[in-house]
Amino acid sequence: VSVIVGAPRDDVGSERGGSVFSCPWNSTERACQKLKFDETGDLNVTFEDLILIAHKSNQWLGATVRTYDNYVLACAPLFHWNVIQDVDEAMNTPVGNCQLLDMLSGNIANYAPCRGYEVDRDYQRRRGYQDRRYCEAGFSSDITKDGNVLLGAPGGFYFQGQIISASLQSIMSIATMPFLSTIREKKSSEIHDQYDLYLGYSVAVGDFNADTITDYVASLPLDLNSAGSVKIYDGAFSYYPKFMMSLKGTQVASYFGHSVAVTDINSDGRDDILVSAPLFMEQLSTHKLREVGQVYVYLQNSVHHFSSKPDQTLTGTHTYGRFGFTVAPLGDIDHDGYNDVAVGAPGSGEGGLVFIYMGQSDGLNPQYVQVIRSPFQSPAPTFGFSIRGGTDIDNNGYPDVIVGSWGADKVAVYRSKAVVITKGQLSFQPDFLQPDEKLCQLHDSPISCFNITLCISVSGYRIPEEIVLNAELQLDKMKPNVARRTFLLDSQQPNRNFQLTIRRDIGKLCKSFTAYLVSEFKDKLSPIFISLNYSLANTHDAMLHGQNVVVGQTQIVLDCGDDNICIPELNLSAKARTDLLLIGDENPALLMITAENHGEGAYETELYIRLPPQTHYQGVLSDEEGFSPLLCGPKKENGTIIVVCELGNPMKAKQKIMAGLYFSMGGLEEVNTHVLFHLQIKSKNSQNPDSNTVEVRINVKAVALLEMRGASSPSECVLPIANWEPSIDPKNLDDLGPIVEHVYELRNKGPTTVNARLEVRFPILQNGSYILYVYANASEELLSCSTDPSEIDPFWLAKPEFYNISLPPVHHFNKREVEQEGQEQEEQTRPEQHHRGTVHVNCSTETCVVFTCVAPALQRDARAIVRVTARLWVSHFYQ
Repeated sequence: VSVIVGAPRDDVGSERGGSVFSCPWNSTERACQKLKFDETGDLNVTFEDLILIAHKSNQWLGATVRTYDNYVLACAPLFHWNVIQDVDEAMNTPVGNCQLLDMLSGNIANYAPCRGYEVDRDYQRRRGYQDRRYCEAGFSSDITKDGNVLLGAPGGFYFQGQIISASLQSIMSIATMPFLSTIREKKSSEIHDQYDLYLGYSVAVGDFNADTITDYVASLPLDLNSAGSVKIYDGAFSYYPKFMMSLKGTQVASYFGHSVAVTDINSDGRDDILVSAPLFMEQLSTHKLREVGQVYVYLQNSVHHFSSKPDQTLTGTHTYGRFGFTVAPLGDIDHDGYNDVAVGAPGSGEGGLVFIYMGQSDGLNPQYVQVIRSPFQSPAPTFGFSIRGGTDIDNNGYPDVIVGSWGADKVAVYRSKAVVITKGQLSFQPDFLQPDEKLCQLHDSPISCFNITLCISVSGYRIPEEIVLNAELQLDKMKPNVARRTFLLDSQQPNRNFQLTIRRDIGKLCKSFTAYLVSEFKDKLSPIFISLNYSLANTHDAMLHGQNVVVGQTQIVLDCGDDNICIPELNLSAKARTDLLLIGDENPALLMITAENHGEGAYETELYIRLPPQTHYQGVLSDEEGFSPLLCGPKKENGTIIVVCELGNPMKAKQKIMAGLYFSMGGLEEVNTHVLFHLQIKSKNSQNPDSNTVEVRINVKAVALLEMRGASSPSECVLPIANWEPSIDPKNLDDLGPIVEHVYELRNKGPTTVNARLEVRFPILQNGSYILYVYANASEELLSCSTDPSEIDPFWLAKPEFYNISLPPVHHFNKREVEQEGQEQEEQTRPEQHHRGTVHVNCSTETCVVFTCVAPALQRDARAIVRVTARLWVSHFYQ
C-alpha cells in the first residue's frame, strides 16, 4: 500500500502546474515516485472557428486527491480555460479540471465539467445565466462507495457554487476525446439571484435516507449573510440532486462548513455529519472575543433526520489555532465498535496539532484521547492542514492516519497499533483479616497472614502472540509507607514489581502472593486497599486499552457483631475544679472530665479540647485515685491549636475514663467575664462516631489589694535653728526655714494589674498664713502628678537650683517606729522661750495644695512613690 500525496505547486511541464506522488508508507523502502499524470504544458487547439486554450500554469494539480481501487483522482481547481471566436472570447477563467489515472492501464482522463465553448457575447445574451466560467471544479472532491465522483465547484454561477457528480467509468470513457465529449452528470441547479455562497466549498458523501443510494453533503460557508450552512442532497435523482435539508451556522464569518465529514459515530448503522467552523469566536467572561474554532456533530436519528441544532459541539482551546480546519473520519482505530475522528488545528501549538476523538454510543467522547504534535521544525509547518484516515496501510488490521504539513512540504504517517484489551482481578483468602489468627511465621514469631491472588486476561483483534506486562502490586496503598499495615511475607516490603507474560491463545494468567498484618498499628477501621497497576512492556506494535489498574480491599475483623460494623455510644461530662480565675494570678485551671462508651467499640478515640485564647495545656492530674494518666498534646486543626487526648484504640464497650487536665491561662486582661472550653470525643467509626459537645465556663475577675504608706523627712524640726534667724521679709527659700519632705508609697499587692489614681492633699496655711511653703511640683516614681501651678512658689522665692536639689534617702517608717521617735523627741530639751502647745494643721480646716497622681498599669508587687517638698516658714510658725 502506498500513500498518494498531492503537490499542487510542483513544477512540471507548465510553471507550478502541480504533481501527484506515490510514496511508500515506510520511507526506508524507497523514495516517492511521481505519478504519470498529464504533464504537458499549455494547450492551444483550433476547432472549426474556435480557438480552445488550456492554461495549466499554477493550476494546482493535486490540490485535492482521492483514490478508489486502481483509480487516482487529482484535481486542479485553478486550471484556466479560454475560447476565442473572431474578436470575441470567453476570457481566461479558472474552470477547474480533474485528471483520473488508471494505475493498471496508465490511461488518463481529463474531466472539466465547467469547461464551455461559448464566448462572452453568448453569456451576455443570457444575462449571465448558466455562467460557470469561474467554477474552480475540484476545489473539493469525494468518491462514493459505488464509484461516483463528487466535485465541489464553489465559483460556479458567479460564486453561487455548484456540486457535480459523475461515475469513474464515464469519466474514463472520454480519455481519448478531451475537449468535445460530454458525459452523464448529476449537478445542482442554479438558484436565481443568489451569489457569493460558495456551494461546494467542502463536500462529503453518505446515506441520509436509508435508500442505500449515496447522498451528498456540500457546504456554503457564505450563506445566510456569511453565517454559513451545509446542504444535504438526495443522490437518487438522475440529473439534479434533490435538496433534502440544511444545517445552519449561527455566527457570522465563522466559516461554518469549512470542512464537512461523514461517518457513523455512534454505531447505530446511520451516517452522521460533522461540520467545522475554524474561525468561530467564543466570548470570554470579560466580554472579549477569542477565535478558537468549533466542530459540530449532527447525529442522524431513527427517522433519518437531523436536528437543527448540533447534538454535540467541540471547541478549540488555542487562540487563532484554526481548530476544525480539517475534519477527517478515521474508521474504528481501536476496534471498539465505534468510528473515530481526527480534527486538525494547523495554527495551534508550535506548528500545528491534530486531536483524536473516539466514538461512543452517544456521539464523540468530548475529551480527546490523543494530541498529535508537529514533528517538523520548519517555521510554519501548518501541521494538520490536511488529514486522511480509514485505510490500513501496514496490514495490521487497524486503520491508519496521514497528516499533511503544507508549510513543511512533508506528510506524516501514523500507524494505529493493535489494541490489547485487559481485565484484571484481585482476590483475598481469607476475605477478612483476623489479627488474632496467627498462622504464619516471621523471624520465629507468629503473625496474622493472608493470600493475594491476581488474574489478568487479555483479548483484542490481531494482538501479538505474547503479551508482556510490567506490573506493580501495592499493599495498603492509601497509607504512607510508615503507616502501612500489611507487607509481603517474603520481602517485608509493601510493594512488588514484576513481569507477566500472557499467551494470546490462553488469554489469562494468575499469580499469588502471601502478605501479613503487622502486630501494632493505629488504624483498625479503614479498609486495606491493595492495587495492581500494569502496562505493556513493548509498546511498539500494541497498546493497552481500558482497564490497567485494579484495586481491591479487605477489612480487619472487629469485635462488632455479625456485620463487623461498630456503633459506639460516647458520652462526655466535664466541669472546672477551679471556680474563679483571677487576672494576674498564676494558678492554672483544672478541668475534670469523664468519658464513657455505652455502645460498641470506638476506634482511634480521642478527646478534642478547643481552648480559650492564650491558653496552654500543662499536664494531667496524677495524684487522684481512679484517674487515668491520659496522653495529650497540641494539634493544629483549621488554623486553630487544640489539645487532643488519646482515650483508646479501641475504647471498649462500657469503658469509663476519668481524668484531670491542667491549663495555664494567659491574656485574662482581655477577657470580659469568663473563658470557655469546648470538649468533644471523636472516633473514626463510620456510624455515630462522636460524643455530645460539652462547654465548660470559668468566671474571670480582677482583684487587687492596694497598700498605702507615708513618712516625713525630717520627722520633726527643732527650733530655734543654731546660727540662723528667720527673716521678716524673705528674699529666697533659705530665709523661710528648713526643708520638709513628705513621702507616700502606694503598693499593689495583686494579683491583678490596676490603673491607680492617688490624690495627695498637702496643708500650707495656718490661720491664713503660710506655714509650709511648697516651691516645687511633686516628684514621683511610676506615677504622673499634676496640680494648680499658682499654688507652687507663689512669691517666686525659689532659684533654679532648688528644683534639682539633692535630698537624703527617705526612711520608710512603720507605725511602731513613728511612735518611738515621737516619744524621744518629746524628751528632748527645747528652749523655754519657744515652747508652745501642739499645733495641728490639716486640710479640714486650712487650705491645701492638691496633687492628683495617676499610676497606669500598676503591676503586682509594684510600688509608686510621691514626694512633696516644702519649706517650714519659721516666722509664721512662731506667730
